[in-house]
Amino acid sequence: MMTERMSGVITGLEAQVKRRERISVFVDGEFAAGVHGDVAAALGLQIGQPVETSQVAAWLAEEEKHRAQDAALAYLGTRARSRTEVRRRLVRAGYEADLIEEVLDSLAQIGYLNDQAFSQAWVAARSQGRIAGRTRLAADLRQRGVAGDVVESALASRDDGEEFGLALQLARERSTRQTDADPIVRRRRLAGFLQRRGFSWPICLQVLDQVLGEEEDISA
Repeated sequence: MMTERMSGVITGLEAQVKRRERISVFVDGEFAAGVHGDVAAALGLQIGQPVETSQVAAWLAEEEKHRAQDAALAYLGTRARSRTEVRRRLVRAGYEADLIEEVLDSLAQIGYLNDQAFSQAWVAARSQGRIAGRTRLAADLRQRGVAGDVVESALASRDDGEEFGLALQLARERSTRQTDADPIVRRRRLAGFLQRRGFSWPICLQVLDQVLGEEEDISA
């Protein structure tokens, strides 16, 4: 085997039968390594190329990096992720810490990982659909490993007026589904709902006064 020799020559580059995207590399007629076709191309592997034993180790290291990057891209393919989320995924997959950081840096350089952009998109997405208040948003982002200053910067796009409007929208929708006639119970349940969605108590109070006041006007 190549790992037992000091040097040799690449004598074959063959696509694997079951995985055509992968290349089997033969040195002096013996199998030396299996790498992805992209890795073989990036390394410039050619038949007749002299090879040192240390180079085979470098091929395998590059192959491992390619696998880790593919795993990260597949994970990012389902939705945007924070750097920490991708790191956790690769750690669970068993990749070494230094390799993980190298892959994360590469993805950041090409724009696939950006915690600032991720956080801003997260906040924007929760201004519609499953609406959430700033407290909930901050907790969600920190749970995903986003730094505190980045979280604060993203939340700065949500002013008090928008926060109140979103809480009011939720409260009105929720209120129509409440059947309890006791106004105290209605107020308590509505307040709990808004707080669980991450709205501050001052915002909750303003919204409760308006929504319950509107209901009183209707029933009067």
